[in-house]
Amino acid sequence: MNLLFANIGTSDLAIRFYQPQGPDYYLPIDFLSEPNLPQQVNTLSPEFQKIWKEQKAAIDNFFYTELGFPQSVKRNSRCLTAKLLECYRMAPSNWHDRLAFVRILGVLQKAATTQPPVSKAYIFITNQKTRLNRNGHDKDTIYLVRLLQNWLRYDSRQPQPKFANFPKLVPVRIPPTENPSDLEVMLRVYEQAIATIIKAEQPNPSSDIVLVSIKGGTPQMGTALQLQSIDSGFPNIIFVDPQLSINSVLQGQPSQCKLTLYWRHLKSQKYRTIRQLLERWDFDGAISILQDWQNNLKLLPAEVRTLVDLSEVETSSNLAITALKLGLCLFNFDRQGAETILKNASPELASLSHLTQNYHSWLNLYAHCQIYWQLNQVANFLWCLSSFWEDVVNYLVMALGGRRYFLPENTTGMLERWNLVDPSNIEPDIWKILIEHDDKLKKHDFSQGKKFSLNMRRFTKRYLAEAIVRHNQGNIQEWEKIEQGLKQLNYWVEKRNDLIHRIKGASQETMHEMLAADRKLKIKEAQKASEVDLILETMQTLCLSVFRLLNQPPSPGVDPNSDGVYYIYSDIVDWVNQQLDE
Repeated sequence: MNLLFANIGTSDLAIRFYQPQGPDYYLPIDFLSEPNLPQQVNTLSPEFQKIWKEQKAAIDNFFYTELGFPQSVKRNSRCLTAKLLECYRMAPSNWHDRLAFVRILGVLQKAATTQPPVSKAYIFITNQKTRLNRNGHDKDTIYLVRLLQNWLRYDSRQPQPKFANFPKLVPVRIPPTENPSDLEVMLRVYEQAIATIIKAEQPNPSSDIVLVSIKGGTPQMGTALQLQSIDSGFPNIIFVDPQLSINSVLQGQPSQCKLTLYWRHLKSQKYRTIRQLLERWDFDGAISILQDWQNNLKLLPAEVRTLVDLSEVETSSNLAITALKLGLCLFNFDRQGAETILKNASPELASLSHLTQNYHSWLNLYAHCQIYWQLNQVANFLWCLSSFWEDVVNYLVMALGGRRYFLPENTTGMLERWNLVDPSNIEPDIWKILIEHDDKLKKHDFSQGKKFSLNMRRFTKRYLAEAIVRHNQGNIQEWEKIEQGLKQLNYWVEKRNDLIHRIKGASQETMHEMLAADRKLKIKEAQKASEVDLILETMQTLCLSVFRLLNQPPSPGVDPNSDGVYYIYSDIVDWVNQQLDE
């Protein structure tokens, strides 16, 4: 259901005057105020320049002579429109052709031609009649809108109506106690009114548009309608801009209107929201906003679509959505899905191909820990910390050549169970360390060819990694740093479930409380544990030692010289922001 929000002003109404010699003409009952008015007056013929400049005298004469007001009454639009409404109701055929609703009729005409046509036009009006001001305000529009309703109703009953299929007019009255010239007041009034209308009508953001015409009323009313329409949260707002033409006014013709999209504002508003979501690493939310934005653009009337280069916007937003889907896959540890996206993506995304080529799940888990800590999502942080602990050791075993000890049924990248048939394949010093930590392995009888299924628990992997390092005479100093980091983090891995299931839940505060309580009880693991505020620093130190142990350069997400970089995700966010800036 398409809607129209519109102000109305007393200068919207023009009265027809007859000349004994020469063409008839219309004059607005109130002075128009437009920036280019003097220039347009200068383009009129001398005769019509004279008529225009004598507008006040003509309307005064109409007010006192034709409408019969006594000279003691100061002419004002409220009284004039009230009297016209009375006269029109009594004899509509006498008055119909004498009235022309030049500006507002043009707005309604534009609304009627929108596809699908606007069904309801909410017209904001004033009636400032109170106990202290029983006469209301000179420019009140309460009678003007009623006059317009009667005029349109009469037209619709004619054999050949000129203005058929117009939307239903629904007056929205500004409360009489609220000052239409106070911007703060009007912002509040329009905010409440628009929210009420949208709640009642429930326009569909996926298929409906709202037209807005701010001309008419006080300048404060126009500003309030403009700002509150944009801030209403409804995505498909298009402004109807009546174009002033004095020639059209003099002929009593409806104003020509053009549709205006506050393109730069709407675009920056959408993109600002996307950037805020990306600051919180919410790829899914950013995708949703961009897809909704694309759908909204498809609803724009052809007249509006020609005002902006939508093809360029569509291209950049499609690229951004693809990059965000890539980020979402990686955030869900779906490397295969990410590779598929890059394989089928446009060449512009080739600069992101390194994200899957150099991908490591343990670094992804470290980035998750950084992100969840930043977002204060402690339960997710603890889950990722536990997975990181095991995955970094898993990575070390494989990077140090430990895969040769495992049978092929192990899933690529994962060391879960070790099916061992012949221990003679294992170096003695490595075997010695393993049996020191597994009594069942030490006692197992291999003489009958019976294989031993070793459950590769995280500590078993750690012992194996240490054994390989010592056997290869690797960098023991860096290994000891890794081992120290693992011990400092192990307390939090063990305490994860306890924290999550506490009545107070998992939070940085409860982490501090639990560590302090366990240290008070002299619990051994708590004495070794990393301080709560230093956990990420401990993880970073551990990661750096892994790279040094393997003689590899640190990734940007770990390198101390690349502060604020979150592994693969910073590259994606930067790339998307660049697309939105273009």
